Amino acid sequence: MSDSIDVDAQLVASLKSREDGAYRELVETFTPQLYPVVMRVLNNPQDAEDALQDTFISCWKGISRFDGRSKFGTWIHRVAVNAAFKRLRKNFDHRGHLPIEEAARHVATDVPTLEALGPVWQAVAALPDDLSQIIRLKYIEELSSEEIAAELGLTSENVRQKLHRARIALAAKLQPILCPSGDVTCGGDLGLLMDLIDGTLSSDLLLPVRNHIDSCTGCTASEVGFTWLAKLMAAQLKVTVPLGLADRLVLTANSTLVN
Repeated sequence: MSDSIDVDAQLVASLKSREDGAYRELVETFTPQLYPVVMRVLNNPQDAEDALQDTFISCWKGISRFDGRSKFGTWIHRVAVNAAFKRLRKNFDHRGHLPIEEAARHVATDVPTLEALGPVWQAVAALPDDLSQIIRLKYIEELSSEEIAAELGLTSENVRQKLHRARIALAAKLQPILCPSGDVTCGGDLGLLMDLIDGTLSSDLLLPVRNHIDSCTGCTASEVGFTWLAKLMAAQLKVTVPLGLADRLVLTANSTLVN
């Protein structure tokens, strides 16, 4: 652990002093870690490459703002996630709609894929900022509730409640995938269904909620869809970094930023 911290500290120092080769070292060190992150969000190799380039240039230009209170790897990971979602929102604004219908066929297969995950992150990007942020912290940055609470200045219970609201809002955005037949539920409390899937439903409600779902065709379909969504968001989908990507990113960077 200390060796990693020392390496990061050396890299930060090199970046701040604009040492020869510092930008290349930055790109070569973090491309293998960050390309899969942005690719899972964008599901488009060119968009992912552009987001990664934005990340490294932003880091180069803004390295003076890194104060060392967090690990450098955590800091640049956050920059990459923000760059990916900025590009995702730009794409969404350009298209004017969520192409989620094309992903509906993935629900039946129950196999997490990048093709299915892409529309989910598009829906996340379309949520209000506070709800989008907490989903990104949980599922992309993989922070615990305690870490999210510290990041946002909330209690762990506040985090649980806000994450709960965010997932319900996300489910509503993805209704054509999760419940293509129409209503999300038969009129019952969607929150209870989400709690059941999350494993946080109180013990006194387990049996009545379970019995209702088993007897209600609409809620049974919704349970399948929401369970698929939870599995999909938690999946660690394998992404292969293209050969020569780091070299290409260095070569195409603005010459005023790379000395």
